[in-house]
Amino acid sequence: MKAIIFLLFFCAQYGAFAQANYHIFLKDKGDTALVKPEDFLSARSIKRRQGQHIQVTYSDYPVCGEYLRKLKTMGIKPTTVSKWFNMVTAVLTPEQYAAAIRLPFVEKT
Repeated sequence: MKAIIFLLFFCAQYGAFAQANYHIFLKDKGDTALVKPEDFLSARSIKRRQGQHIQVTYSDYPVCGEYLRKLKTMGIKPTTVSKWFNMVTAVLTPEQYAAAIRLPFVEKT
């Protein structure tokens, strides 16, 4: 009986403090014309790509730094940033979620 009560108490506490992660997908990567591959790829990576005739693609470009700064000024702290998905993962409060989905550079959450 004590074990059941403890388990119920533990589950209730866990549920009360559980937070949801949100994936914030961005519409674009900002102005990629201003970013050179040397800014985000190592010299070794560039040399390897040239040797194998691999072009730099849109998914190789990093997530826009200006977008990340804007999210951080709103108190949103990214836990993960994915350049391939052009997405940020973060724990959001309901207020932060409502503000984030209204940003012009956010595609969806």
